[in-house]
Amino acid sequence: MKKIMIAALAVCLVLSPALALGATLRVSGSAVVTAAPDRATLEIGFAKDDADVGAALRRVAEVIEAVRAAVLAEGIPEENLKTSYLSTYPMHNWDTGIQATHYRVEHMLSIRVDDIALIGSVLDAALAAGANQGGHIRYDASGGEELYQEALTLAVENAASKANALAIAAGVWLGQLEQVNEQGSFIPFPVRGGGLTMASMDMAEMEVSVGDTLMAGDIEVTAMVELVYSIR
Repeated sequence: MKKIMIAALAVCLVLSPALALGATLRVSGSAVVTAAPDRATLEIGFAKDDADVGAALRRVAEVIEAVRAAVLAEGIPEENLKTSYLSTYPMHNWDTGIQATHYRVEHMLSIRVDDIALIGSVLDAALAAGANQGGHIRYDASGGEELYQEALTLAVENAASKANALAIAAGVWLGQLEQVNEQGSFIPFPVRGGGLTMASMDMAEMEVSVGDTLMAGDIEVTAMVELVYSIR
């Protein structure tokens, strides 16, 4: 179910002496439309520390392949998976002055889940396959552009309503609409589950489901506009 909130922004009344020709009323307005998400993107992967960088690389490759296979088995298409981050770097011990005590290899996958109902099982499958990093989830709505258009329309209505109220209060006549300026948009996607660092062995032994605890929340889409009217 969509929810709609309308908020007021700054209002500026610009009058030349004796309401001369060119006097304007400048009004800003905004609106927020919320809706339940229907898809999500999951960031998850595996990191390995080892004194032998080759051994670390091999282990990371093994686990990432296992995670890939587990995610595909959950019905996620191959084209919905991509590497979002891959790094190999030395770990320093600054207390002893040793420059490279061991190496860390990290490989992160971005997994697009087009059916929001699958996000929990996909996360659990990745963890069971060995993933120990990530868990960041970005929720999204397939009708995001339509939501923004709706918010934009409501923002214009909000600004126009304020312009009429201000003209009446100021004792002036509201004239022609001279300008309509889109001031920007804001689409904050809720993010859940940051900083995941758990071993797959622990997950298997505890027989827990992280996916069952997920809460998607709502998507909020904000539109902001500015209207400029001539007045007399």
